[in-house]
Amino acid sequence: MRLEQSNKLAAIGYKDVEICSLYGKTPAEFGRMLKDNGMTASSGHYLLPAVKSEWNARIEDAKTLGLRYMVICDSSAGRAQVA
Repeated sequence: MRLEQSNKLAAIGYKDVEICSLYGKTPAEFGRMLKDNGMTASSGHYLLPAVKSEWNARIEDAKTLGLRYMVICDSSAGRAQVA
């Protein structure tokens, strides 16, 4: 999500989003962009391999973003699964 996209979402009334990518930003940068636009992210999607290999880092990312939920997707099974 680019800054202009977050501006547009905020302008039409979005207050909370679910994320699947940080679009090249750090968790702190992405969280700041949301906050600057009066939005939050309550959940985010994570691929299972990234979570398995970097569990602690992904938990810290989620905390930095203020997420309440982490949706873990197993793309290797050909379909997303919620864990």
